[in-house]
Amino acid sequence: MNEWEEIQIIGSKYVINKFEVKILPDRNFIQDMLFEYAENWDVIEEKEYETIKLKVQ
Repeated sequence: MNEWEEIQIIGSKYVINKFEVKILPDRNFIQDMLFEYAENWDVIEEKEYETIKLKVQ
């Protein structure tokens, strides 16, 4: 995995940010997302993610 996208929900606005791994701290961040995600992020199903993604402006 060398890239990821993030959807930020700010009030009623949805923004998508795309990231590409270029430096070691980014690789470490991906490891955290893959293996320690429950402590740091909300867990949702793929279907919910895709539904939210449709709201991105």
